[in-house]
Amino acid sequence: MRSWFLSLSPLKDVVSSLTTSKELLKVLFRVGGLQKQHKPTIALVSALGVELDRSIIQVEQLIHEERSHSHQIDFLMKHFAEEKASWRRKERERIMAKTPSKCWSQWEPSDCLFQLFGLLIVCSTFSTSWAIVVAEMGSPKSRPPKQINMRRKAAPEQRWSEQRSKELALKQRRRKRQDERALGDGRERPLDKCNAGAATTSAG
Repeated sequence: MRSWFLSLSPLKDVVSSLTTSKELLKVLFRVGGLQKQHKPTIALVSALGVELDRSIIQVEQLIHEERSHSHQIDFLMKHFAEEKASWRRKERERIMAKTPSKCWSQWEPSDCLFQLFGLLIVCSTFSTSWAIVVAEMGSPKSRPPKQINMRRKAAPEQRWSEQRSKELALKQRRRKRQDERALGDGRERPLDKCNAGAATTSAG
């Protein structure tokens, strides 16, 4: 009995400290004020919880849109790769159609060097064919018959005119030498002799 009474002694002290109703009212008012102060905090926490739920929903929507966009990008990239491969195949077929088939037996369509080699072969064949055409244009066989006949007709006349000019130049040089000799010997010129002969004939 005594032990039980001793165990209740702290509680007895507390009750004795709150003997008056005034003190009890103060405690009650203080508890009510604390509750009133916590009400806005609780409302703010609940509002923040609602915003958090809304943000989570928006994030999920954005993730879903990003996945759909990634699927679209993958589809477009796949389509682009297929179009690029078909374009390369068409270009390769076009180059192979323009070049000899023997040159392509040692090559495999693995990279861009294949296309470069084809373009080089096309350029070389074009340059050789163009050189052959130019050589044929410069040869006498490629000239038209009318032009050949005109050159054949003009050749003898040209040779005759050249020969005639040479003969005239030779005669002029000979006459000049004769005149120089006649002046050096003190004899008359052949032209003076001709004039003297004409004068005697006229006098007779």
